[in-house]
This record gives sequence, structure tokens and C-alpha cells, in this order.
Amino acid sequence: MQRVSQSTQGSSRADSNWGLGDSEFFIRKRLLESNGFVASVEPLIKLPSFQSSGQDTPKLGASHGDIALGLSTGYGFSAFQLPHFINLDTQYRYRLGAAKDQIKIAATSGFHVSSAWMIMPQAFVTYRTTTPRHSNFTQSSGDDYNLVRFQLSAVYALTDATSLQCGGFTDIDGKNAGRGKGVLLALWKHL
Repeated sequence: MQRVSQSTQGSSRADSNWGLGDSEFFIRKRLLESNGFVASVEPLIKLPSFQSSGQDTPKLGASHGDIALGLSTGYGFSAFQLPHFINLDTQYRYRLGAAKDQIKIAATSGFHVSSAWMIMPQAFVTYRTTTPRHSNFTQSSGDDYNLVRFQLSAVYALTDATSLQCGGFTDIDGKNAGRGKGVLLALWKHL
């Protein structure tokens, strides 16, 4: 579920929309695990938003689907008698419709500062593979865009099976994308 609002420059009025956005389904299969290192492959399919053909703005998603293949690698280690990790996710996304294909990279690290607290810096990069002569812009999250986002979170272990994450993010660079910033709150359930 998503809620999106957008104001017009110079106007106090904001358009708002909420509902089911693009839905992504994936399977992650471990390929290798050895000495704290792990590598996995992840095929993905994105279904278009149910609201993509309606008149409501701003749009919650794209009108076309995507097919993607990703490779994830990670390394877990101990330092100062606490567990830590680094992770790199890469993905090539073939986009159906007018939007250009994308390369996505996400880097995450988790550093425990105590047995209950972890600091988690992250970087997310999305680049379209070619620059279109005229960018496809539809007020949708599925447009042709480049974006670099940094995120910093703190994760607190409430119990052995549940953690609470809170943090914030900011977009530092992009093309055909607004510069966003926000806060996040997540509840983790460890299986």
C-alpha cells in the first residue's frame, strides 16, 4: 500500500492518492555459502499498478510490468565480540513498455554497537541503461530516472525474534526524479 502527495509550485493545494501500487514478486536462491560469505540469485517480476490506467494523480505505479534478475552477495563477521555484516545487491531490470531498462545497486552494512543495537548505513543507486531523447514522465514511480539515495537506520532488538528499525533517507542526486527525503519505521520478525 502506498500514499503519495504532490504539491504544485506556488500553490497551497496538494494532490493526494493512496492504494495498491506496483507489486513485485521474487524468489531468492542461495548459490554459495562459505566462511561467512554468501551469494544468491534473485529472479523478479513486477506487475503494473491496478490504478495505473485511472485518472487519479499522482500515480501510484507504472502501467507496464518489469522482469529482473539480481545477484546478491554478503559477508558476516565478528569484531569486538559482536556480529556485523556487509551486503551488495545488484540487479538488471528489463522494463516492458516505453521506460528504459535499469541497473540497480544497493549496498548495506550493519554494525552492532551493543548486543541490542545495530547501526545500518545504506546506499541505493538506480540508473537507466540509456538516456531517452525525451524522458517518459507520467507522475509514476515507474518513470525513466536516475537516483542516488542514502539511508541511515538504527535497529533495536526487542526480543530474540523481533527488532524495531527507525531511520531516515535523503536523495542526493537524480535525473527525472524529485529529491525525496523521509523517515522510516519497520518491525522485523526473525524466522
